[in-house]
Amino acid sequence: MSLELGASDRRLLAVSGIVVVVLISLIALLSPPAENETGIPSSYSATSGGAKASYLLLKESGYNVERWEQSPTELPENPQGVLLILAEPAVPPRNEETVAINRFLDHGGRVLVTGWNARFIPELDATPDLEALEWKDFRAQLPGTFTRGAPQIRMVPHSHWTARKITHVPLYADDGGVVAVTYRVGRGEVIWWASATPMSNVGISQSHNFEFFLDSIGSRNSVRVLWDEYFHGQQRSLWALAQSTPIPYALAQLGLLAVAVVLTFSRRNGPVRTPREESRLSPLEFLETLGALYRKANAGAVAVEIALARLRFAAIRRFGLPARSTAEDLAQAVADRLGHGDEVFLATLRQAEEAAKDPDLSHAQALDVVRKLHQQAGVLQQKPHRKGDANGQSKPAGGAQPLRAEQGDRRSGAAAR
Repeated sequence: MSLELGASDRRLLAVSGIVVVVLISLIALLSPPAENETGIPSSYSATSGGAKASYLLLKESGYNVERWEQSPTELPENPQGVLLILAEPAVPPRNEETVAINRFLDHGGRVLVTGWNARFIPELDATPDLEALEWKDFRAQLPGTFTRGAPQIRMVPHSHWTARKITHVPLYADDGGVVAVTYRVGRGEVIWWASATPMSNVGISQSHNFEFFLDSIGSRNSVRVLWDEYFHGQQRSLWALAQSTPIPYALAQLGLLAVAVVLTFSRRNGPVRTPREESRLSPLEFLETLGALYRKANAGAVAVEIALARLRFAAIRRFGLPARSTAEDLAQAVADRLGHGDEVFLATLRQAEEAAKDPDLSHAQALDVVRKLHQQAGVLQQKPHRKGDANGQSKPAGGAQPLRAEQGDRRSGAAAR
């Protein structure tokens, strides 16, 4: 079979290719912008909602800071003096990653987390307020290391702290609620902010946000800062990077196009066969319908009665017996003329006569009796039995064989003379 595409197939491929290009362009234009353009405080983003300025300020201030693009399962086993920044994590964690963060805290690590997603940090209890758009000022609640040099901060509160535990120390709040909290988890410590706007490019310079940011991180001589980008989608695999682009949609559409081309080409160039049509007059369909009717009416006895009548009629016609012949008469005729044992035939007829009168006959019993009747009907098709020698062959009448021999001898004598 030739694989050369015809004019219509080439036209189909061209039109399909144009459609795919248009769809990819539309997806690229209408799909949500990448994370570093949506206000997520990524250390790579230079937009107003990004956090590249805060990251660079930490570096210029002498902090040991690095981007963390690995899973939390690979966090240091000895987290003393390590701070993990989870700034508005966008990708939900797996169970083993949540366990790894809890283990990091239990062993003495510190976590600065912003937002209301409670799956990341134990005891995190915040109410989201995603409609909040205005910047507000919040005053320090207690003097301490976290509020030193920052009597007030400015942020857009995307959530408020809800829990009321004595171990949860409020840092900043207003009449609307608490927006910054710290508490201990095992040997570690959690610092929670209602949003990441104080560390964003547009917010780090407002009020005392930079001072509050440095107070939350700690001394630059004793802390190692890991700025998480793993939960911003900046994972190490190439496929993970491609998932944030329209590439998966384009690959899916190309796959559908390939399937359509294969199906279209095979249907046009494959062998032509006349479709098979089932006859509505099929005997099998009639038998299935009839059997369903008997089954629904629980009429197994009727089926046996019909099969018995057919066997009797066949035997009477075969042997030329009267219509009122009994089962014994039929069995005797089978034995005399066919040389078949009359016991089995007679037992089958009597069993069928009893079954035909039983209104509670089960389907299995009726099927067994009908099968036996059909076997006996096959006996009636045998050739008549002739009395003769042991081999079943008839012997010629007396004197026939010597007469043929004598005639042969006479012919031989005449030929000799």
